Amino acid sequence: MIRLKKYKLFITLILTVFVQTSYGQKDRKNTYDSIAKVILNSKTTTFKTIDKAFRKYKRDTTYMKVFAKQSKNANYFYGEVYALNMMGKYYRNKANYSKAEKLHNQALQLAKKSKHILSQVYSLNMLGVVYRRQDAVKIALDYHFKALDLANTLDKSDRDVLKNISISENSIGNIFNLLGKYNLSLKHYENALKIEEKLHNKLGMAINYQNIGSIKESQNDLEKALIYYKKSLDLNEKINSDIGRIICYNSIGSIYLKQKKPQEAIELMRPAIKLAEKVGDNFYKAMASINLGKAYAEIKKTKKAYQFLNEGLTLSLENNYPSATSEVYSYLSQLAESNNDYKKALFYTKKHSEYENKILNSKNQQYVNDLIIKIKSKEKNKEIQALDEENQVVKNKLDKKQKQVFFIIALFVLLSVLGSIFYAQNKLNNERKYVELKQNLMRAQMNPHFIFNALNSIKLYIINNEKEQAVYYLNKFSKLMRIILNSSRQKEISLKEEIANSKLYVQIENIRFENSVNFDVVIPDDIPLENIKVPPLILQPFLENAIWHGLSLKKDGEKRLIIQLMNNTEAHYITILLIDNGVGRTKAMELKKQRVHHKKSLGIQLTKDRLKAFMKEFGRNFEISIIDLYNDDKSSNGTKVIIKIPY
Repeated sequence: MIRLKKYKLFITLILTVFVQTSYGQKDRKNTYDSIAKVILNSKTTTFKTIDKAFRKYKRDTTYMKVFAKQSKNANYFYGEVYALNMMGKYYRNKANYSKAEKLHNQALQLAKKSKHILSQVYSLNMLGVVYRRQDAVKIALDYHFKALDLANTLDKSDRDVLKNISISENSIGNIFNLLGKYNLSLKHYENALKIEEKLHNKLGMAINYQNIGSIKESQNDLEKALIYYKKSLDLNEKINSDIGRIICYNSIGSIYLKQKKPQEAIELMRPAIKLAEKVGDNFYKAMASINLGKAYAEIKKTKKAYQFLNEGLTLSLENNYPSATSEVYSYLSQLAESNNDYKKALFYTKKHSEYENKILNSKNQQYVNDLIIKIKSKEKNKEIQALDEENQVVKNKLDKKQKQVFFIIALFVLLSVLGSIFYAQNKLNNERKYVELKQNLMRAQMNPHFIFNALNSIKLYIINNEKEQAVYYLNKFSKLMRIILNSSRQKEISLKEEIANSKLYVQIENIRFENSVNFDVVIPDDIPLENIKVPPLILQPFLENAIWHGLSLKKDGEKRLIIQLMNNTEAHYITILLIDNGVGRTKAMELKKQRVHHKKSLGIQLTKDRLKAFMKEFGRNFEISIIDLYNDDKSSNGTKVIIKIPY
């Protein structure tokens, strides 16, 4: 009976529009009045029916205000909820978030009052999108999970129910993507895609292909990302969606930029900007402008690069897009630094950090410190040069005075002065090298990505209300930061402390892999750990390499990392073995070449320099060797690092 009513309503709507167009009646208002009359009389609660009926009017706030009022007068709650949500969606796309939030909240309260669960689900999802656009991830996540829980209580044979579950899954995936939890994000995107395929909804499929592509891009799998983006574009072309085209143009252009194909990116970004202007979407216009600016920077058209980057920045600031604002400030900083304009780079970096703090509440300032060090290094070099010149003046004066005294006394004085100058300069150079070594060491160990990822993981525990886990890992993280900071003031620590610090570091890194790395330490009983002294944190760079360049790239099978100590009492040295079963150095180098951004790792060389300086006091040398491990079939089975330290 209910299905028969739906068919009657659908036929009535078709006839209404057909009759009016057949008689040449093009008056928009009359057409609206006819459609509204049919909907108000039927009082349908099927979203697809009402949405199709008003497809030409739902983006027009004037008609939606009229329909909301008409629905209220007719005591048709569903019509009023629909109109309020459509108006909220319109203002959200115009970045008027306060007005959008107010309208969606009105819709939600009305849906609760009428006890219509599906209307509540849709309103909760719309509120979640509003907060996500503003990067208020915790509030957004709460709304989408509430919507998903409610939707799962309904009959899943209903298309509207499935559609709303898909919206929730997709939105939750977007938030986990923003937090860098790519595996969780991918799971929710795939759930949403299955639903859209079941519904044969090309728009929904296009959205989820786009989102899965973004995950692949975040994981530096650029080829797969491009495949998914092009699938999404193909579907958007079929359904003639301008918004879909804009999003795909931006995404594909981003891949081309990372693949060092700026000209191809430019060819996509120009039509993306025009389409964004056509549909009035400032968010995607801002993103397209930023990408176009980056592309022009790549082909050394600096003037055009700054033009479009600043256009993107202006749109982002005017419309409150924190992520886009942060991104454009970051790129402007890199552009200024590449032109050796460190002061401007420092200004842009501070603005970037300010917006990062607004988004994620914490962001390490190492890059800012690097720029400050560069500026101060220039000033320090000038001081050293002035000191050298002053020393030369002193030497010249002493040379003149030697003619006035006896030859032996003059020679003794001269040698004494020269020796003092040489000693002072040598000491100054050693101190400068020591300071630089400490600075480089701090940069290598306080890796910005490591700090960001660790804090992000802790933050996710907080968001998921896993307080004990959050406190547990926060304590470990703060302890490791204290150890790293203290290490800059310590020349040596016991091997027992070094092993404990290494365990702490691996435990924190293992959060990113959901504790999938099996870590073990093997120490014979005859090794006096407390009596053996080593420079602090010498094992950390090797452990970092094993995890990020070996185990993180391993897709299948168990991941193992072992620290093993061996004692050679006759030769008076200790052997430290670090063994992992990752992909090996050869495979890691191949994957590294495929990446767009190559991180230059200095940690191992710094460790060698520190050990060399440390061992000078013993008159003996240390030994470091790295051995590739292979299976019987000659396939890679990881890496072994051997460190021999005399004691």
